[in-house]
Amino acid sequence: MSAKAVLRDISRRKKRETKRAELLQGIEHVAESIVITDLDGSILYVNPAFEKMTGYTWAEAIGRNPRILKSGHQPDSFYEDLWATLRRGETWSGDLVNKRKNGTFFNEAATISPIKSVDGSIVSYVAVKRDTTQEILLRDQLFQAEKWNSMGRLAGGIAHDFNNLLMVMRTYAEVLHHRLPLDDSLRANTEQMLKAVDRGASLTAQMLAFSRKQIISPTVINLNAVARDTTKMLERLIGEDVEIQVDFLESLWAIEADRDQMVQVLLNLCVNARDAMPRGGTLKIATGNVTVGGDCTDIPTYVSHGDYVMLSVTDSGIGMSQEIQSQVFEPFFTTKGPGSGTGLGLATVYGITKQNGGYVWLESEIGKGTRFRICLPRVERAISRIPPARVGTPLRGTETLLVVEDEQPLRLAICSFLGTLGYRVLSANSAEAALKLASGQERVDLLLTDVIMPRINGRELSHAMRGLRPDLKVIYVSGYMDDTVLRNGIHAQNTAFLQKPFGLNQLADKVRDTLNGIDPKAMSA
Repeated sequence: MSAKAVLRDISRRKKRETKRAELLQGIEHVAESIVITDLDGSILYVNPAFEKMTGYTWAEAIGRNPRILKSGHQPDSFYEDLWATLRRGETWSGDLVNKRKNGTFFNEAATISPIKSVDGSIVSYVAVKRDTTQEILLRDQLFQAEKWNSMGRLAGGIAHDFNNLLMVMRTYAEVLHHRLPLDDSLRANTEQMLKAVDRGASLTAQMLAFSRKQIISPTVINLNAVARDTTKMLERLIGEDVEIQVDFLESLWAIEADRDQMVQVLLNLCVNARDAMPRGGTLKIATGNVTVGGDCTDIPTYVSHGDYVMLSVTDSGIGMSQEIQSQVFEPFFTTKGPGSGTGLGLATVYGITKQNGGYVWLESEIGKGTRFRICLPRVERAISRIPPARVGTPLRGTETLLVVEDEQPLRLAICSFLGTLGYRVLSANSAEAALKLASGQERVDLLLTDVIMPRINGRELSHAMRGLRPDLKVIYVSGYMDDTVLRNGIHAQNTAFLQKPFGLNQLADKVRDTLNGIDPKAMSA
């Protein structure tokens, strides 16, 4: 018998197998996570992107249910609706919060579709998922930034107007106080008026700090020195039922910041900690050096790499829920009762930290206390020398001063006071009036001008006057100033600044120092 051969053309099958292999190869390389399950939800396939996203290997995932990723952030009804949609043969799309193998949470956008056979019956499900954690973080940060900008504009405007009112009250109260005889009973009344003005100024300073519109005088400082001085005040402020512990690193790096602002930050954090310990406890203040990058594991990922000085304030108090933690830096948010707080303390801490290029965050747990940590950039320059405070009667002079202020009561009081010191004082209620007045004067030695004025502001006025008098000295005064005026006005022109409300002796010192050519950056504002 002769042998017979049976031949079959399998080229089409080979092409299908090649196409299937190419398709599988493509799925293996896509950036999105791919998960295929059977009708009961058991995993049949995951691609490498799934392994990278979740931390589970292919071998660990196969045969298990996707509920291994369940975070607890969605209620059971959420998953019931999801499966009901799939069993109807429809595609489900939505956002989930899932949990990786290592326990960390992540966000993902998922689209899950039923896979149907030729007869239309569902045989399995395929999910395509994308990690959206960073997108959501950036979106939340943008939302927070926009909200802070809006609140900052509102607070800055209110603080400016309020500071003008405080300045008028302070000036006339101070003039009256100095003119009253030492044994006059009315001096006690003026003292209370001045104390009330100072409390109002403290409130507006907090509003300006969290809105980042506060004029600051940054110098190179050692945070340990600030913390030690502040701790002495805390011992009287915090109370005997709170034990204060300190842990200051002796070889602490230097930072560049406004010393008074750093005191304000520490006081606000410590007062907040005291309020979290109504029955007493332990308050720990610590400083240290930290280099962010490389092996750092307990620093938030949004902190830029580099060298920082860290300040931490830890209490043994009641702690905070996650919901409260998410709102603590919000302006006007407070958990205290009516009359017990403005809700600006921690918002001020946040604003000051950001204004100085730093970062602030907290860790807290109900019943286990709270720790706030602040990182401020390191500088490699020598610590600035603090000039001694001037005491005694105000220094006098005979130079010609031009005072420009649109608040008439304030302008009159300032001019009257400077006149008593021997100066020749000219005054104007607007920039236009000032330019007209100055053009007819043989000599003007110093311009004292408000920054925020209609039509022509103080910075533009000083530019115009310096075009005619290059040696003119300038002092800006304002209830607030934005970053643009600060950059292009004060520092660029090497001029001085006074933050309203200021005292008359402070004004006298600033005028004399400016006329004498003392560096404004070395003078307290």
